[in-house]
Amino acid sequence: MEDFDSRVMRQLGRRVKRRRNFLDLSQEALAERAGIHRTQISLYENGERMPLASSLIKLAAALGISVGQLVVGIDWEVTGAPLRDLREDDPWEPRQGGGGATEKA
Repeated sequence: MEDFDSRVMRQLGRRVKRRRNFLDLSQEALAERAGIHRTQISLYENGERMPLASSLIKLAAALGISVGQLVVGIDWEVTGAPLRDLREDDPWEPRQGGGGATEKA
């Protein structure tokens, strides 16, 4: 059975390549737009390397999409005890009265 990291690298690479081809960009052009070396783009697309978070943000921006669009649907099955219900204290939950979620310092 394939491990999770390998599956993520492969799926992410396919998505980057599919979007790059849709935009009719070469690996060189994408690399230049993202500020990432072309060999890294090749490694990402071939599922041989996992991009750092900073590189993932740059790639998504260079591809004109969000990071969420690159990773949506790649799920991890959580093991262990369930988390307690944090909705009341959760900084990511929207507040009543229209305020958005804010990150606590």
